[in-house]
Amino acid sequence: MATQYLYCPRCGSALVMADQAFCNSCGSAIPQAAAPEPPAPTGTAAPGPAAPPAPAWAPAPPGPVFAVPPAPPVPAAGRRRRRPVVVAAAVVVVAAIVAGGLAAGGLLPGLPHGTPAYSPLSPSGTFASVGSMTPTPTAPTGSPAAGTLSGIVAVAIGGTHACALTAEGDVYCWGSVSNPMTFDILLNTTRPVRVEGLHHAKAIATGTDHSCAITEDDGVACWGSNQLGQLGNGSKADSPTPSLVPGLSGVTAIAAEEDHTCAVTGTGSVDCWGYHVPLGDASASASLTPVSVSGISNARAIALGSDHACALLIGGEVACWGDNAGGELGVPSQGATTVPVRVSIEDVNQITAGSWQTCALRSGGSVECWGMVVNPWTFAKVSSSIEPAALAGVRDASAVAAEGLGACAILSGGSVECWGVSFEGSLGNWAAYDSATPLLVPGVSGARSLGAGAANACAVLDDSSVMCWGDNSGGQLGDGTRDRRDTAVHVTAGQ
Repeated sequence: MATQYLYCPRCGSALVMADQAFCNSCGSAIPQAAAPEPPAPTGTAAPGPAAPPAPAWAPAPPGPVFAVPPAPPVPAAGRRRRRPVVVAAAVVVVAAIVAGGLAAGGLLPGLPHGTPAYSPLSPSGTFASVGSMTPTPTAPTGSPAAGTLSGIVAVAIGGTHACALTAEGDVYCWGSVSNPMTFDILLNTTRPVRVEGLHHAKAIATGTDHSCAITEDDGVACWGSNQLGQLGNGSKADSPTPSLVPGLSGVTAIAAEEDHTCAVTGTGSVDCWGYHVPLGDASASASLTPVSVSGISNARAIALGSDHACALLIGGEVACWGDNAGGELGVPSQGATTVPVRVSIEDVNQITAGSWQTCALRSGGSVECWGMVVNPWTFAKVSSSIEPAALAGVRDASAVAAEGLGACAILSGGSVECWGVSFEGSLGNWAAYDSATPLLVPGVSGARSLGAGAANACAVLDDSSVMCWGDNSGGQLGDGTRDRRDTAVHVTAGQ
C-alpha cells in the first residue's frame, strides 16, 4: 500500500483523500511511495537494498495513523481546503489531543500562530496594535542596500504571497495567488510589483489568497481570490485589482486570515465577511458582505484564527469568540461560542492569532499565549495552554507575529527570535528541529515590525528594507527565486 500523506508536501494543505494524486489547493503532484516488500514467511529475510534518505517532505515516522475525515457537503460554489498547515483535516488530531488533556496555566515554553495584519510603528516609536494604523510612522534610519525594496513600514504575509506598505501609502505584493477552485492565476512573481489603483493606504492585511487595505478615506479595498466571498463586495468574482468593500467607513484596523476578513471602525464595532468567519452571530458563519459582530463595541484591534477571533479592547483587555477545540479562546471549560468572552489578561498592547492559538504582547514587554501549536507531521504538541501563560525568556518584546506553525518576536535592540515547528527554514536559523524556546534569527538587526506566514516570516528594518526567511515555494520571500531560505535574505527592489 502506498504511503499515506495527510498533508500536501508543498503547501501544507490537508488532503481530502490520503492517496489522492494532486493537492486540491495548490495542484502539486503528491508523491506516492512504493509498497514495501512483504516479510519472509520463515527464517531470516534476505538483505535488501538500503533505504534512501527520507526527503524533506516525508511523512511522520511510524506511529499512530490519524485518518482524514470525510469532506463535508460541498456547497454550490464548492468548498476549498484550507492551506494553513495545522487546520483542515486534523479534526481527529485535535480530538486526540484534547482528549489527552491540555495543560492548564503554567509556563508556556512555546506559542502562537496567526497574525493576520501588521501596521507601521506609531509616532511615539512603539509598535501599534495589530491591524491598527498610524499615518506617520517613525522615520527610518540608515540606507538600504542597493537593489532592495525600501521605504517600507509594514509587511503582511498570506498563503504563498506577501504585501508591503510604504510610508507614502503605496502597496507592493509578490509571490503566488490563485483561485483554488478555478486555478485562475491572479499573482505570480518572485519580485515585488506595485498594486495598481491603490494610493495612500493606511494598513494592510493578507489572507490565504486575498489581500485588503485601509484606504485613504478610511474605507476598505480588497483584491485576489473571492470564491468564498472574502473580498466582501457582495460577489464571488475574483478581482486582481482593489475592489471597495461596501458599507464600511471610519475603519481604523483590519485583519485577514484564510478566507475571511474583519475590520474595526472608529466607533469600536467589528465587521466581518467571508467564509467560516466567526461572526459572533449564531445565524451565519459566512457572508459576502460585512456583518457586525454582536457584543463588541469598544475594540481597537482584531486578530483572526482559523475558526476564532479575538478583539483587543480600548482598556487593554481581550475578548474572544468562535471555536475552542485547542484552547484558543483562553477561557477554561468554555466550548465554542458566538458570544465574545473575556480573557483573564490585562494591559495588552497587541494581539495575534491563527489556527488554534492566540498571543498577546503586554505593556511591559512580556508575551502571553493560549491555545496550542501542533507539528502536523509528528502530531507532537510544541506548546499548549488553555489560558494565558507567559512565554519563557521574553521580557522585552516590542512586537510579536504568529501564523502557521510558530511565531517570532522583536526584542530590545531590534533582534528577532522565532520558535515553533521547524519546516522549510521557518525559524530562520538552520534549525532542523522544533523549538519551544525562542531562537535568534542571525543577520537580522534593527527590526521594527514583523509579518509571519504559514512557514515563513519577514521583518521590516530601521533602514526601511525587508528581510524574509523560510518557505519560498510561491516566491513569497521576494528575492527573485523560489528557493527556501534557512536564514534571512533581502526582498529585492519592486517593479
